[in-house]
Amino acid sequence: MFGVLGRKRQKAQEEGIEEPSEGNDTAKFWLDTCTPTWRIRRFFATFRGFYEGSLDLTGRTERRWNSLKPRMISFLEDLDILKQHATRTTSVAECPVLEGMEPHKITTTKYQLDPELSAIDILKKYRMNDGALLDEIFPLAEQMKGLLSSESQPIFQKLFLLDLPPEIIHHVMELTDVEGARLLGATCHAMYDISLSHKYKCRYLALKFNPDMESVGVDTSDEIYMEKMREYLHSHLFSTLQELSQDITFLLSRTDITQRIRNLSLGNQWSSDHLALAGLDLSDDPNAYATFFAPVCKGFESVLTRASDVVDLCLSTTISPQMLFAMAAMANLRTLEIIDCRFSTRPQTQLPRLTSVINASFIITSDDDDDADEVLLLLASLPNLRMLCVDGSPYKPFRMHQIGFDKGDEPPRRIERISLAQIARDQLPVLGIWIRRAAELNDGRSCLTHFKLEVEYGLGRDELADLISALRGAPMDTLILDGLAYVGLDLFADISSAFPGLRSLTLFRRENSLQRRCSRSRWPEPSWTYASYLSRFTNLQHFGWNFDINPYCVYSPRFLLLMENGYSTESWESVFQSAADECFTEWECLARLFAAYCATLQSLSFAVSDVVAIQDFSISRDNEGKVTVDTFDINGSIGRMIVTNPAAYANSYPWLSSARTERRAPHRANDLIIASK
Repeated sequence: MFGVLGRKRQKAQEEGIEEPSEGNDTAKFWLDTCTPTWRIRRFFATFRGFYEGSLDLTGRTERRWNSLKPRMISFLEDLDILKQHATRTTSVAECPVLEGMEPHKITTTKYQLDPELSAIDILKKYRMNDGALLDEIFPLAEQMKGLLSSESQPIFQKLFLLDLPPEIIHHVMELTDVEGARLLGATCHAMYDISLSHKYKCRYLALKFNPDMESVGVDTSDEIYMEKMREYLHSHLFSTLQELSQDITFLLSRTDITQRIRNLSLGNQWSSDHLALAGLDLSDDPNAYATFFAPVCKGFESVLTRASDVVDLCLSTTISPQMLFAMAAMANLRTLEIIDCRFSTRPQTQLPRLTSVINASFIITSDDDDDADEVLLLLASLPNLRMLCVDGSPYKPFRMHQIGFDKGDEPPRRIERISLAQIARDQLPVLGIWIRRAAELNDGRSCLTHFKLEVEYGLGRDELADLISALRGAPMDTLILDGLAYVGLDLFADISSAFPGLRSLTLFRRENSLQRRCSRSRWPEPSWTYASYLSRFTNLQHFGWNFDINPYCVYSPRFLLLMENGYSTESWESVFQSAADECFTEWECLARLFAAYCATLQSLSFAVSDVVAIQDFSISRDNEGKVTVDTFDINGSIGRMIVTNPAAYANSYPWLSSARTERRAPHRANDLIIASK
């Protein structure tokens, strides 16, 4: 009645198998006290669910109800007998509070059972003890009696999960995470068979770095401490290498798993500094890295060869030529994420083409590696790319000349969405050439619909003019320029004429050379001047900028009256009685001003960072043209800015190509699989 755990425990006690109690007296007491209560709670919740119509995995069947109801009636009758032999006591305890506050009183209720034989028999029958939380069980029992005596009828389930077509159940598991698919698969054989293609779809293999620094200890001598640290990291490095080798060996032995992997991540969590402490110093022996990681590369190559149906691939490790050939053979590979990767050897010949990849993300965080952006040579192998995201380091911006198009390689001619963060400033002309060439390869028509550029230093008038000229003619939908020095009228005029269908425009200005990231900036002209600039746009729906406003501390001229009255007591006491009179809060007038110049505008953002707005307005119009302005709440504001000005982070990136599809093998309901490791 109350579960398998209680039966196993009761059997162990009957066989004389005692649980270790030394040092666990408190835990054992709470386990003995709370376990019966948990079982009874579940029993009551199951019974109540028939009246509420709530679902559980077992299902609300009439057969189940006919079995549950008599057991509930019998249990309630036994509880009534138990209650007759229980003495109820109530106590009030005061909890300590801060000085000057009234004591907080807590009322507790306890039941003390009489040592009657009938009460003891009931406790044994339901595997309860005298420490069970009877003060909770008895009130719940009264609720169950109320349900039984009511005129309400139990609600039986008409459609069960297993009655649905397999395609719908597959879709349900597709919407849940891997853990959810595992839980559903553990309910029955049918669900287990269906869950096979879902619970194995994600795999993460990495040389992990998770040291236990406390085991090193703390020593007064720095030299002794560092020596212990080196020894520990050396041991930890080889233990994690052995663990990774075991994981790879297991995965390669299970073709049933490798064939179902859709999302695969291969990585190395050890930094060069940690490797040096562990005894693998690249400066002393350049070949040491390749020698040590040769088994790792071999293992990753084998995994990529076997996992041929991968759709999303994330790499944060050394890339070997064999890995590239294995990736080129993946017909279903759609999204490629490269995080701080390097080639095992510099490519001397043309790289294999990854024709199936349509989304690519490169994240480069290294500050001390001059060739960290060399991995961008891989761009020349992605001819069908639709979305490109490159996020460089602010301390070492990446170089566009590494893409290799000057060697005869062609840029992706159908690329639609580009996001470049922390590009070297002297590479902007190269970027313009690359964009123009992509358009030339597509019969002179650019396919760019989304473009984001982020630089540390403000771009001048000539640089912006050259960039817009390279983008001109593209069916641009969303344009984000983060890092402007020039924001004159002709910039808005060039953008409006180059992209007549533009719907979202975000401009972030750098106030001076010290401002490197997006924050509030003082623009050269007042806000109403830039509102008039938007009159040139005929389709613009969103405009975001970092114009400096402070809506929290803008006081009205009424404070001058206080000064004229000599700050009298009467006047001063009334200062904070009416905030609307003292502070200006009607910032909606700014949105109305912009809406008056731009008839299609639907939202206006004043940003304080690249993803947070200090003021965010929604603009709507009725059939008669009357404008209504609302303020976004913080959740809606952040959610919308993630789309209009996204941060560049790979598979969660909202600009992933809409052509991102997965060709899956037909689901087989009767697949058999060996139990997972």
